[in-house]
Amino acid sequence: MNYADMETFVAVAMAGSFAKAAKRLNITASAVSRRVTRLETMLAVKLIHRTTRALSLTEAGEQFLLHARSSVVSATNAADAAKSHSGSVEGHLKVHAPMTFGKLYVAPLIPEFLQAYPSLSLELSLDDQFPDLLTAGLDVAFTARHISAGSYVARKIGSLTSVVCAAPDYLHQNDLITHPRDLSQHNCLLYQHPENTSSWVFLQGDERLEVSVSGNFCSDNIEVICEAAKSGMGMARLPRFIADAEIEREQLVQILPEYSMPRKDLYVVYPDRQHKPAKLVAFLEFFKNKLSGRGGLQA
Repeated sequence: MNYADMETFVAVAMAGSFAKAAKRLNITASAVSRRVTRLETMLAVKLIHRTTRALSLTEAGEQFLLHARSSVVSATNAADAAKSHSGSVEGHLKVHAPMTFGKLYVAPLIPEFLQAYPSLSLELSLDDQFPDLLTAGLDVAFTARHISAGSYVARKIGSLTSVVCAAPDYLHQNDLITHPRDLSQHNCLLYQHPENTSSWVFLQGDERLEVSVSGNFCSDNIEVICEAAKSGMGMARLPRFIADAEIEREQLVQILPEYSMPRKDLYVVYPDRQHKPAKLVAFLEFFKNKLSGRGGLQA
């Protein structure tokens, strides 16, 4: 059996499309189709139902996937084990990060990282939606979301904190805020996120206050929320790695500085493997050292 054909079938099954599998494997969609067809011919059984709009596995395809996926994982582990002895940091690294964090923290460090490891190439995708690493063919991802145990390893690299801010013009034109509950009377700009709610939590000593907020604008991009706040549209809860620079430039003013907000742990996540590839080890150590103590990111 041709290993590349089996690996390609697994990629198609996990990605749900020929195009996504092609991108993951860095080959053309037509090459993906040829490999799957060749595998079906060799097995003398149809593995995938194809239509113009979608694809689905046949019963035989589902059974084959159960065994083929474990074989591909075993082969990957075998290759990682062999390469781990060479000590050579080379190959292609696929990295994912949330949009704004990636732009401000990850992207600026990539030139130095690639200069340190000239035999590496790196592909960085930025999106606030956390992907399935195995389906997307990713080596590593940054996230502040809770990742359940299973196929992944999540290593904490710091904590993110947030503050509530508003533009000076907005504060001049609206009632003074002296307590978190006053926010219920203000226009609050909301960041749309699967784990976000319409309540903001404040901490002061042993006291925990949860305040319901609402407003006339929301977005799934935190930079857009920041710009809206700077324009005087309302109050915004922003991570410190964005807010601190705007506060220093006096574009925004922190509200209720005597209160803190809950931290969110930041993780670097990668598929669980018996042997980590040298390129992954190099990436993890480099970014752990570089990000430690950076502004807006607490140890």
